[in-house]
Amino acid sequence: MVSRKSVFNSNIKLKELKQEEKPVIVMNDTQLKNSLKIAEPYLSVKMRTLLAFGTGLRRGDIDSLEINDIDFERNTIAVMSSKTKKRTASRPVSAKVIEELLRYVCSLDIS
Repeated sequence: MVSRKSVFNSNIKLKELKQEEKPVIVMNDTQLKNSLKIAEPYLSVKMRTLLAFGTGLRRGDIDSLEINDIDFERNTIAVMSSKTKKRTASRPVSAKVIEELLRYVCSLDIS
């Protein structure tokens, strides 16, 4: 059996290979509007889509979003990150998205 020390010389510095970055695909205004239009009949899907487009939150963060994560007075959202399990910094949200969120929250039947 060959020991690792005899196979690998500790003086050799290995360089990590760079992985190709995946290109970022950006939707144009028409595509964004069409996505929201398609989601319109499904209120929950519409809100998730609006949050993703309007805040940049990840799907997992949107899934774990709670009402107390939304500051309706300051127009901000701070969530517990599903990836890092830490609270994210408050991120600004447009008045239009906050307005839609408020309408959605008020429509929920929380018993």
